Amino acid sequence: MDAIQSIEDFIPSLGVQIVFDHIGIPDIPVQNSAKSYNLSDIAGFDSMVWLLQKNVAWVKISGPYWISNVQGPIYHELDPLILELFRAAPSRLVYASDWPHTRFKGLDIKPWTSYLLDLTKGQEKVRDGLFRDNAIVLWQAGDNQLKY
Repeated sequence: MDAIQSIEDFIPSLGVQIVFDHIGIPDIPVQNSAKSYNLSDIAGFDSMVWLLQKNVAWVKISGPYWISNVQGPIYHELDPLILELFRAAPSRLVYASDWPHTRFKGLDIKPWTSYLLDLTKGQEKVRDGLFRDNAIVLWQAGDNQLKY
């Protein structure tokens, strides 16, 4: 994710949609139970959000086990990051299971998926976007294409 800040000004001029997988692969600070991290301290996070808000990028909410410092299956340490993305750019996020989970034999993604459903409870537009509508737009799928 830290490389995003060095190319953020160039990306809009490409004229294509950029997709960041695994939540942009942020370098999550190791934390203890008494201290949370500041999202602005994650190199590239602000740049990624800016690109999302400029409607030139998308983020796949996928592969939490690639970026988390803790064992799953829920990955609570990613909550601040994911909740901020839900707030800042809900229409630019897509869920992905990250199947076939290479190098993670026996991984069960169902608890993480259920947790994301819980995080979006009461926010049907965010939930529907994350799990369905945003993917229709991004991949220009279906007869009822939504617009950017």
